[in-house]
Amino acid sequence: MTLTLRNGLALLFVVILAIVGWTRSGQAAETSTKPQLTVFVADAVPPKMFVKNGKPAGYILEIALEAVRRAGYVAEVRQVPFARALNQTQAGDGVLPGMSFTEERAKLFLFSQPMYEGPVLLVTLAGHDFPFSGLQDLAGRSIGINRGSHYGAALDAARASFTAEEDGGTEMRLRKLQANHIDGAIVSGGPAAIRFAAETIGADPKSFVARIPPISIDKNFFGVAKSRPDAAEILGRLDPALASMWADGTIATITAAYE
Repeated sequence: MTLTLRNGLALLFVVILAIVGWTRSGQAAETSTKPQLTVFVADAVPPKMFVKNGKPAGYILEIALEAVRRAGYVAEVRQVPFARALNQTQAGDGVLPGMSFTEERAKLFLFSQPMYEGPVLLVTLAGHDFPFSGLQDLAGRSIGINRGSHYGAALDAARASFTAEEDGGTEMRLRKLQANHIDGAIVSGGPAAIRFAAETIGADPKSFVARIPPISIDKNFFGVAKSRPDAAEILGRLDPALASMWADGTIATITAAYE
């Protein structure tokens, strides 16, 4: 190889490195100019939000991250138990996706447009069914439900008629069903949530029966503390991002991958 050729190759190499460096620095500059938004996610609501191989996962998380990206933010994900996530969001430390609307929460939080809509189901153990056509049939029963969750005013009102056994996750509820410690379990997230939880505890998903009709349709939202000075600005960015995701089928594609 001649000296001239070597010099030419060396110059080409330097140019390539420079281009790569400029590209990376440009990307870093673009990222650095975007505001950061802390996103709290719960850790025990599969397949909506859960831990997989030590990392946060779930379709609510995927929807949230894409919405935050389209809204022009850089997401900082913090995965904590739901009660803590709710408290830290209320304190203004971040936003919480996957929140259900209640009148009490509306006093403290602003809500985005829906980011997910899915059925809330009554689940019973196969062979241990009882007549069910609506909430009135839960009267006198022992029913498992996620701690701190709300699935509509009708269910909240009906809770006075049955014994609500609160717990921290769907897996716990299904184990209680297996042991006949409860008559039924309320599960959000549709059949996919039942299947995920059953497989997690090593049970046959077919041993659990999703009862019809659904108890309610669970609408999930981003929640932002009213006390945050930038709360309205955050929702002003997130709402159009979510609207575009509904319109182009992104939300449907994400949730379908978990079914």
